[in-house]
Amino acid sequence: MTNDERLSGDAPPLPLAAAAAADRIARLEGRLAREKRARLEAETLLEKRSRELFDLNTTLLQLTHELEERVLARTAELAGLKEFYERVLDRLPTQLAVLTPHGTYEYANPAEVPDDALRAWLIGRTDAEYGAQAGLPDDAVAARTARIAAVTSAGQSVSYEETIVAGPEDIRYFRRVLAPVFGPAGEVRHLVNAGIDVTAARSVEEQLRRSQKMEAVGLLAGGIAHDFNNLLTIVNGVAETLREELLPTSSSAALFDELLGATQRGAGLTRQLLSFSRRTSIEPQVFDTNDAIRGTESLLRRLLTERIECVLALHDALLVRMDRGGLDQLLLNLAANARDAMPAGGRFTVLTRAVTLSAESAAAKGLAPGAFAVIEVSDSGTGMAPDVLQRAFEPFYTTKPVGQGSGLGLANVYSIVQQSGGHVEVVSSVGTGTTFRIVLPLVTAQETAITAEIPVVTVPNGRGCILVVDDESGVRMVATRLLRRLGYEVIEAGGGLEALRIAEEKRGTIDLLISDVRMPDMNGFDLATTMSAADPSLGVLLMSGYVDDVALSARIASSGIPLLEKPFRSAMLGHVVTDLFSARQAPPAQRHPSIRDH
Repeated sequence: MTNDERLSGDAPPLPLAAAAAADRIARLEGRLAREKRARLEAETLLEKRSRELFDLNTTLLQLTHELEERVLARTAELAGLKEFYERVLDRLPTQLAVLTPHGTYEYANPAEVPDDALRAWLIGRTDAEYGAQAGLPDDAVAARTARIAAVTSAGQSVSYEETIVAGPEDIRYFRRVLAPVFGPAGEVRHLVNAGIDVTAARSVEEQLRRSQKMEAVGLLAGGIAHDFNNLLTIVNGVAETLREELLPTSSSAALFDELLGATQRGAGLTRQLLSFSRRTSIEPQVFDTNDAIRGTESLLRRLLTERIECVLALHDALLVRMDRGGLDQLLLNLAANARDAMPAGGRFTVLTRAVTLSAESAAAKGLAPGAFAVIEVSDSGTGMAPDVLQRAFEPFYTTKPVGQGSGLGLANVYSIVQQSGGHVEVVSSVGTGTTFRIVLPLVTAQETAITAEIPVVTVPNGRGCILVVDDESGVRMVATRLLRRLGYEVIEAGGGLEALRIAEEKRGTIDLLISDVRMPDMNGFDLATTMSAADPSLGVLLMSGYVDDVALSARIASSGIPLLEKPFRSAMLGHVVTDLFSARQAPPAQRHPSIRDH
């Protein structure tokens, strides 16, 4: 079949088919064109979006970098702040620790835990674990644990004191505060425990209490001394009168001599009591050290108790110039130290001798060459270790437990010896006992100023009117009896106000005022000042068993008014009165020291 034949029959005519094909192609081409446009638009959009995404990604990377830099900077800042505050907290003298509510340590400064290794170990451990590691007593650990639980539960701070006993002689005292730190919701997030070591402050407080106690003892001693010396004055006056008037030739006169000697020893004991309580002023005088040591022996033996043997090896007559009460106090302080060093008993020895120091030996002690008295005080006690020996004379240094020693005993010994122009040294080692060697300048016989006892018979009879003022009737009686026996007219008064009334009534007739210093209504110095203002020619003699007012004592000393210390012998009173009457017409030139009956 030909093509024409194939094209004929049912096949459409050629133009129509071509037209259809062309139309179809046109539609396809249009579709293709649309798809190309769509693809181009899609590619353009994709490129645009890709560009936008790239830009966004670049911006995001830049922001991320900036954020990272900010985070790093902030982290560094926080680390710097943390380091700064840790440095500050680490250098605080106050103990500081931060714990969780369950008592686990988050931070502790060196004041709280000085050991670096222990402090590093502590972080993440509980307070109970720390207490066990540090060797704290079980009761202290239990109290800490209970306190942490109570503060966490109640959410309230507590202040408390804590005593840590780390050893027999290692007791520390702390004042602490345990406080909660709250979170945003009001819950307890942390606990802060702050504290200070008040051991030194407690020691100072204890020293203050002991000082106040000593002050109270001193005041009591002063009152006792005043009253006791009044009694001794009465006993002494009565004994002298009985011995002279009733038994001048009797063999029983020896008993009265013994009684008179006892009153003098009683006066010495009173001075020792005042010296021991540090209520006496420094009054240098020349005396024999051996006599002074013997006079202190009975008090030393009482202080040492029966378990310690007291041995005196006193050689040569050794005259020194120093405060007599200072030597008594020195010996008592050394005896008290020796007693504590010999709890099971032992031997306490006081030895004296004279030595001559060469220029080299004296220079080594800071002294001038010459003759010296040596007082060696030794014990057979526990002795001192080298570190203790080095600080023996240091004020407030003591090896005794808190509350059992002031650390002033040996410091006072050093001060007394230095004030006397001497030197003190100590030799000791553990287990061999201790020896204190005190070197004092010797006084030659030409320099002595020891007053010999004046017999009553040498007192001349006198004339004149004397007003005797004392609130103790027995003292008035003794003084009045003696003065009347010597020929004086005597008027008595029981106090300052009564004396002023009598002086007003007897204006111009009273020649001499003899008054006690301590009286309830008016002290003797004020009485003397008032009466002397009304009568400048009036003679004045003050008497006292003890003046406890430092300011008043200074006023008396600066006034030039003589002061007769009780108890006094009748001879002393008679001679002082005679001298005052003899000097009434002379100008009041020189000051009178206190007059002590020897």
